[in-house]
Amino acid sequence: MDESLETLLTLLTAIALFSMGSAYAIYRARLLRRLPSLRWALFVMVILIVALLFANVWVSAQLMFISPYDLNLTGVLLVFAALVAIGFGFFVSRAITEAISELGGAAERIAQGRLDTRLPVEGRDELAQFARTFNAMARSLQELDAQKRQLDQQRRDLIAWASHDLRTPVTSIRAMIEALADGVVSDPASTARYARDMQSEIENLTRLIDNLLELAQLDAGHIHLDKQPTSLRDMVSDTLSGMSARAALAGIALSGAVDDSVDLISAAPDKIQRVLNNLLDNALRYTPRGGTVRIIVERDRDMAHIVVNNHAEGMEMLDVTSAFTRFYRRESSRARSDDGRRGAGLGLAIARGFVEAHGGIIEAQSSPGQGVTITVRLPIEPRERERAAS
Repeated sequence: MDESLETLLTLLTAIALFSMGSAYAIYRARLLRRLPSLRWALFVMVILIVALLFANVWVSAQLMFISPYDLNLTGVLLVFAALVAIGFGFFVSRAITEAISELGGAAERIAQGRLDTRLPVEGRDELAQFARTFNAMARSLQELDAQKRQLDQQRRDLIAWASHDLRTPVTSIRAMIEALADGVVSDPASTARYARDMQSEIENLTRLIDNLLELAQLDAGHIHLDKQPTSLRDMVSDTLSGMSARAALAGIALSGAVDDSVDLISAAPDKIQRVLNNLLDNALRYTPRGGTVRIIVERDRDMAHIVVNNHAEGMEMLDVTSAFTRFYRRESSRARSDDGRRGAGLGLAIARGFVEAHGGIIEAQSSPGQGVTITVRLPIEPRERERAAS
């Protein structure tokens, strides 16, 4: 190999090692981190790179014994290239730092509670990917905040409604006890009527407390489902027997039918019995005298369909969007029924919780010509996720 070529390779190697060593020293000393902003750090980095290149080329040209004219021409070209590189680096660093500043401003707005903040997504680089990730995070935070606000509102409503419904029977019982204690009521017939009314109010109070406890267990996910082969036919028969006297007293035709293709299902019998009781109780409560209430159980593939329909001329329709909302009551249920029962608006909410705990679905439909129909779909056999949960 020619001696001059070896000298050039040795020189270039030394210059490269010096440049890399200088860059490593700047990196280890974190000199760029001491600058006031990332923009200045990028700009200074461009200047250092240009300065190193300029120095390397200039030293190499001198050692290669280039003529003074060529050396001056090379210097002019290097200065021109350095100015172009510095200007280009300035604008590139400005573009990068502006994008980062925009990200920082969006993060500050999120921290201030402005969860509708979004970043424009431009390009396909790392900053664009970061903007997409940031927007996804902001959407998740906004959804969580909306859920939190909704839960807070539901909690306030629950406290207000529960306080009202607990106060009503307590106030009624207190008034009757004071009347008896003060001797306002003394004849046996009135005393017996007051005793029956107090017993009815105590039952309403007990039922409301039980419902609130069940709702709390549903919310906490602490519902224990003792699943076993359960006869829907027997449960429907028991429910109809228990409701028949009440239906007869209200002048309502109560009937039911269970298809032969469906009988045994895998379910917690106490919970499904409660669902049936709540559905028929709700139907009887809102059906005027002369109306009909019918429960039908059919099979559709691997699902058992329980359909409860109540219908009467001029009956009040159900708001299906609020039917399963806690403490939802139609106007006709705000007063006590003929048998002294007072609706708390929790029956359908509890029924939905029990049905969904079994992996089922509950839906409501309402139309003037067809009345109100509540449909429950329950899996006949336990699904895989329910086996894992149990």
